[in-house]
Amino acid sequence: MKYLTLCLVMIGMASAQAAPIRFDFVFEDSNTGAIADGYIVFEETLMANPTAGGVGNSPDGGPLPIDGVYNIPGPEILDLAFTVTGSEFSDGDYGLADYVTVILFTNGGTLDFNGELIGQPTDGSPWGTSLLDSGDFNLFSNDVNPENILESYDTVNGNTTPNGCAPFTLCTVADDMVLISLRGTPSVVPSVPSSSNLSILMLILSSLLVGFWYFRKA
Repeated sequence: MKYLTLCLVMIGMASAQAAPIRFDFVFEDSNTGAIADGYIVFEETLMANPTAGGVGNSPDGGPLPIDGVYNIPGPEILDLAFTVTGSEFSDGDYGLADYVTVILFTNGGTLDFNGELIGQPTDGSPWGTSLLDSGDFNLFSNDVNPENILESYDTVNGNTTPNGCAPFTLCTVADDMVLISLRGTPSVVPSVPSSSNLSILMLILSSLLVGFWYFRKA
């Protein structure tokens, strides 16, 4: 019994350390009426806030590297789901299987994730208000080079899957959907062990139960 109790305590400790945070987002093309409406869940303890760097060029003319680039699959991104409506070619549901990279770049500002991010201060323009110096939130179906983010934006070229084509912009073959809201709602996500921690804990639990069974038989 003491083995099981110990393992349950360890699971409880890991649960307390995990901090999933959900962001609800809306992208909209004011010309076509296309809307991408959904959410993404991060492990907040693994997020960079603030992030350094920028999407423009450094004073010597070279690209600026950025933080806040997260790969899928990876421990930082726990869930992603959104629906596109009003698009001529791209209506439908999208999720983790459709993307390999997520950017949440703060442009040097420490953002308050408990509420609306658009308009919060950064080292440049308020977050989400400019395509040049106010950060970025974007989804990519292609790999992103954090050393030169400018070359990572896709020109779409007939792609019907929404993809990052400019800061705060998801594009398809017919739509340019610009971010109009990104709102953090950490209270709606319970604190649960991350997938990596849970796998380790399940292995520990199995080992302890096998040991408990062995000593009882001895």
